[in-house]
Amino acid sequence: MWPLITDRKLVVRRIELVEPQVNLIQGEDLRWNFSTLGGAKASAPASSNGAGSGRATGMDLSVKRVLLSDGKLVLKLARGKPEGIVIDEVQAEVQDVSKTSVMPLTLSAALPAGGKLQLDGKAGPISSGSLTITPLEAKLSIEALDLEKSGFVPASAAVRGIVTFGGTVLSKAGVAIAAGKLTVNRLQVGANAKPAPTPVELSYSMEHNLSTHAGSLKESEVRAGTAAARLGGQYRLDPQGTLLDMSLTGKQMPVNEIAALLPAFGVVLPAGATLKDGTLSFSAKSAGSTSRLVSTGNVSVENSRVAGYSLSSGIATAAQLAGLKLGPDTPIAHFRANFQNSPEMSRLDGIDLVVPDLGTVTGAISLDARQNLSGRLIAKVQVKGGLSGAAMQKAGGTAEGTMTVPVMVSGTAAAPKLSADTKALAADAAATAASKAIEKYVPGSAGSSADALVEGLLGGKGGKKKK
Repeated sequence: MWPLITDRKLVVRRIELVEPQVNLIQGEDLRWNFSTLGGAKASAPASSNGAGSGRATGMDLSVKRVLLSDGKLVLKLARGKPEGIVIDEVQAEVQDVSKTSVMPLTLSAALPAGGKLQLDGKAGPISSGSLTITPLEAKLSIEALDLEKSGFVPASAAVRGIVTFGGTVLSKAGVAIAAGKLTVNRLQVGANAKPAPTPVELSYSMEHNLSTHAGSLKESEVRAGTAAARLGGQYRLDPQGTLLDMSLTGKQMPVNEIAALLPAFGVVLPAGATLKDGTLSFSAKSAGSTSRLVSTGNVSVENSRVAGYSLSSGIATAAQLAGLKLGPDTPIAHFRANFQNSPEMSRLDGIDLVVPDLGTVTGAISLDARQNLSGRLIAKVQVKGGLSGAAMQKAGGTAEGTMTVPVMVSGTAAAPKLSADTKALAADAAATAASKAIEKYVPGSAGSSADALVEGLLGGKGGKKKK
């Protein structure tokens, strides 16, 4: 007792807490209810005779060992479930507890829906300003965390999956530097998404400011099989939701790996269709709240094919006129488009598609939140015979050339409808035949307009032949 009397110093050898319940509550300002624990208190004023001057009035308390067994943590997030997230079977040990020491610690717990958590590291000395910025160095591992059932991700985010995580965190002077690897099995992003058949991995390095609740993601990679993309940018935690300003870039990724993930992000292809072979590259920027995220960028595909769907089937009349006999798939020599995606609408514009044995397709397509399609395409179809080829031969030309086919897009993503403008198609076929004829008899005139060519063939305005 002598150190307590003379130096106001108390050393406790052991404290054991059995089945405690601790409520960790995050306020609307994102501050935690425990953040001021251990903070400095105002010093007592000096007495008239100078007593207390120059020395602390508080007690110097230290505990050699603190044990916690069978505990329960109730985590109440600012925008989480009112009842909170219950973390059970908490086992913890902290050694050398005091305001001035570095404290070794371990913690294990059972997460909701069957997950597990393990933390090993050291913390301290305790910050005099806020417990949340106390230095920390630790390793953290998480197994089988169900994002949906655990409640850690709001239902409004529409993100589901089973997470395994392993990483490190180093927190000092109010800045936390973290790195690790996160693997998500059965990932689903979006209300209409289906579980991904392969794991999606995120290897990351990040820096987070504990006071401003903002940070940056650096040197990070998203990987699915052999397909890898680079991820980076900034974020800020806000009472109304997480705000993002991120970029994601992938180059020459195997199409087969990406195609398997498309349903996990709610991407729907025509019924029975599959994207196969070749490579895919993209560059995307995403900004806004996670609940109102807007993404823009571009995508390209090389030497691929859409198996089980023939583009020519939607413009059968044009294909027959052009003498084309195409198979059940749509081969893709090259595809490029700009995209914009928001909660209300997805849009592809600046489409540049090259289909071997068919021709080129340009235009724009939109997809609304109910998966309804709308848009207009222009197909430059190769003529290799058929009625158009025969007409060009009769006009004195060859049976080959190109034919412009306006195509209206409607239907749904699962059942798209392509409708060729037959009137425009007939006019283009007539103009092409006329052009071939004029080129034969009046060399160099093929660049004239279709109206002028027809007028020339008929011998003047009004369709009357000149005498």
